[in-house]
Amino acid sequence: MMIRTTMAIAVALAVGAAASAQDAPQGTGKKKLTQMFISPMGEPFRAAADEPYPVEQWFAGADADHDGVVTKAEFRADALRFFKQLDADGDGILDGEEIKNYENHVAPEITADILLTDAQRENAGRKETYDDMRGPNGEAPQVMLGANGGSRIDKNRLAERGDASLLINSRRGAGKYGFLEDPDPVHGCDTNIDFRVSLREWMEAADRRFDRIDVKHKGKLIHDELPQTPIQQLSAYYKKRFG
Repeated sequence: MMIRTTMAIAVALAVGAAASAQDAPQGTGKKKLTQMFISPMGEPFRAAADEPYPVEQWFAGADADHDGVVTKAEFRADALRFFKQLDADGDGILDGEEIKNYENHVAPEITADILLTDAQRENAGRKETYDDMRGPNGEAPQVMLGANGGSRIDKNRLAERGDASLLINSRRGAGKYGFLEDPDPVHGCDTNIDFRVSLREWMEAADRRFDRIDVKHKGKLIHDELPQTPIQQLSAYYKKRFG
């Protein structure tokens, strides 16, 4: 099972990289961008294997005064900046075409991952449970992996066990590359399910997501206390096990 899971992850990452090769920026010279971080609002950051994990890029940009912390105000400002980047016509709404552009061209890796895991689980005869409940604090419904007849995986328990391969395979889309489990952070802001994201919905989602990361309720995200993404955990797991 461990080998199968590891192979699935490798294939998922390979397909994601292939999908991004045409649409996503790949840097200059011969450096290939093989590391990826998805910000809480869905913005992709990429880096070469020999560079720091690209969470550093996001944090440096969000930390406007460069004091080593991201306040809620800074987090909101960074969220607004990315919304304006996605809102091509500047009407204060992310419509279906703008969301599709995000999924197909801005962060194609997350779409490739979702499609691949669907196919893998179907081929393996595993059923997936779609959670009809709203996500945390009114987020759009979250998709979670089911096992043993559709039971939900306790991801906190898996993380405590250090089984990073199972943890990452229980995440979908952007959830592999970010702090939160949201498979599609942009579409996930659509709380009224009208296939559009208003600026109000976007900023409300930003507030909720900041609070979900700020688990100690300090009102700020401290660089050295940031959670690790599943990709980071997986890398640390294999480095510890195989050197």
